[in-house]
Amino acid sequence: MKIHKAILLILALAGSFLINNELLAQRGRGPHFERIRVQRIAFFTEKLGLTTEEAEAFWPVYNEYSEKKNNLSQKRRDLSLSIIDQNEAINEEKAENNLRQYVAYQEKEHDLFMEYHQKFKAILPDEKVLKLYIAELQFKQFLLNEIRGGGRHGWRQN
Repeated sequence: MKIHKAILLILALAGSFLINNELLAQRGRGPHFERIRVQRIAFFTEKLGLTTEEAEAFWPVYNEYSEKKNNLSQKRRDLSLSIIDQNEAINEEKAENNLRQYVAYQEKEHDLFMEYHQKFKAILPDEKVLKLYIAELQFKQFLLNEIRGGGRHGWRQN
């Protein structure tokens, strides 16, 4: 029973971090997706201070990274939802297997981050790579504010 509660706690905590711009964008791949994509490009380009040459090299690599990250995140979310659906039917063996899978997805996401960190460093100076990571967090916050209705003033106010 303790493992069951621990799994639910882990899933609840992980679920609170699941909202990100890719998740929001994938919900229909319609006009909202395009609007978010355009906003992200403008936001990152401004925050990073990308030159034309840097932008041309950066965006294909970032888009590839984003797609791979989204795929892994979706698989982890699917696993989480599957675990939640199992609810009381989970036993020690299933719990161990689910935890192993969940941790494996976290490791894959870490490995992907490290791989693309090196690729970003090959394209951009360290200062701009650092600004990229900060811009990702800021853009997520911007989108959350938009969802909550507080983003009427735009992201350029900071």
